[in-house]
Amino acid sequence: GKPLQEADSRLGWYIILGSIPAAAAGLLLEDFFEEMFARPIYAAALLLITAILLVIGERMLSGDVKISEMNGLDALAVGIFQMLALFPGISRSGSTIAGGLWRGLDREAAARFSFLLGVPAIAGAGLLAVLDIQQAGLDGQLMVYIVTFLASALTGYLCIHFLLSWLRQHSLYPFAAYCAAFGTFYLLLALFDVV
Repeated sequence: GKPLQEADSRLGWYIILGSIPAAAAGLLLEDFFEEMFARPIYAAALLLITAILLVIGERMLSGDVKISEMNGLDALAVGIFQMLALFPGISRSGSTIAGGLWRGLDREAAARFSFLLGVPAIAGAGLLAVLDIQQAGLDGQLMVYIVTFLASALTGYLCIHFLLSWLRQHSLYPFAAYCAAFGTFYLLLALFDVV
């Protein structure tokens, strides 16, 4: 009867709502993003953007909105931040957590909604990759790709679980420093034509 009355039901709808921006942009601009991924220098430069997002997110930790208190606008805003992760070098977790913090969510709520929002995004990307493999006539290698996808999904899940635990007691600054250092290092290599 009333799907938005119960917290769990609302959260399900918010995950769907938050997934729309990245799904729409990914489908409409697939060729554009693939072209960007073919140029590693973009990933290096955008790692610096990830570092900035993480620092901004860390500076906005005064929110106290719980995940059960989110509204549709919160979900949509975090979904728009997830859309940024279609660019190479932009961390999906980092951008969505920063988006949640910007909307006033507390640390745990921002991290948990980021995790939940990642499930359909990762599953959708995997499904598109399988369809691309079939269209390319590489069905003989499909099992290899499926195993690789499952391994990367498991690794991603474990990393996000670690991040959730980390954020309860630690800051985002170490991750920001890592992104800034690696992005700067790679940009210098590109500048001097080493890569």
